[in-house]
Amino acid sequence: MSTKKTTQTKATGVHHAGAADPEIRISSIHTGAGALVASVTGEVDQATSAQLSQELNHLLDERPAMVVLSLADVPFLDSGGLDVLVDVQRRAHAEHVPVRICAPRRGPTKLLHLTGLDVAFDIYPTVDDALAGTTSGGSPFA
Repeated sequence: MSTKKTTQTKATGVHHAGAADPEIRISSIHTGAGALVASVTGEVDQATSAQLSQELNHLLDERPAMVVLSLADVPFLDSGGLDVLVDVQRRAHAEHVPVRICAPRRGPTKLLHLTGLDVAFDIYPTVDDALAGTTSGGSPFA
């Protein structure tokens, strides 16, 4: 049995000139095998990274067997977003919970590659591949 939860947050503090209030959405599904799939939608930047961090840490409090973080709907990721990913992976590693990132778009993929974090994370092309621990179609960095 899978359960699904969606959280939508509006960022406060930093605002982009001329843009609407930045917001992100995090949908989470628990699989029957104890894995947690969290899908992020929206730009992950300085304005939204605190909310993402809070929600992902809350999800880690549930002690899943594995976390799959889908970035398929994240068109932009900056250093604040990278900090969140590193912090979540650090905490999960300390709790022996594997974290797998899947389906990053071109912008986030490029940033992960340029910073060298592409080798620090297990990155998969799809959620199914991440859950299975297999790749179909090669590295997203090829």
